[in-house]
Amino acid sequence: MNAHSRPPPARPLHRLFAEEFDAQSGITVLDPPEPPDEPETIAPSFTQEALETAREAAYAEGYSRGLSQAAQDRAEIGGQLLAGIAQRLADAEAAAREAAEASALAVAELLINTLAALFPTLCARHGAGEVAALARTVLPALDREPRISLRVSPHVLPELEAELARLDPELRARIAVIATDAVAPGDIRIAWQDGGARRDGAALWAQIAATLAEYGLAAPELPAGERNG
Repeated sequence: MNAHSRPPPARPLHRLFAEEFDAQSGITVLDPPEPPDEPETIAPSFTQEALETAREAAYAEGYSRGLSQAAQDRAEIGGQLLAGIAQRLADAEAAAREAAEASALAVAELLINTLAALFPTLCARHGAGEVAALARTVLPALDREPRISLRVSPHVLPELEAELARLDPELRARIAVIATDAVAPGDIRIAWQDGGARRDGAALWAQIAATLAEYGLAAPELPAGERNG
């Protein structure tokens, strides 16, 4: 056999082992494992421009909501502040009114107490003139009365006698003057057959006290001498 008649060399196997199940070695020859598949690349469904537009829209919506919430919060806070200010003003006004009323009441009570203390003195000082004025008004109208009695304090007799001297002598003759300490200075009691008239300082003070009581003010009592009048 020459060189040209030699059989070609055996081609190398591309497998590690030949799939020959009846080989003497008893080893099963397997094909090499196939490479793993590469992950599938998914193309984005939104463009960059669409994403920018969506981001700007979301920002604008959030900004608008923030402004709206801020305005609502400011309105609520402003309302609370105004309500608080109004309440404080109302409380201050009530306190000022209460203080003014208390001050006015204190001044009124001081004046009433002063008047009550001066009332007997005023009656004694000006009582004679008041008695003469009442006699001058009432007595001339009693010229037909058969008898008239006058009860007065001894302190006012001079002024009363001067007034009686001005009357008609016949009327003056029917008038009886009774001086008594039971009548307070400034008071006079005139009595005739079917009637009478009087000036009573205690009754006058009682009217003053009743008027003051309508306004919640209490008038002190007069001294015993004035009450007995």
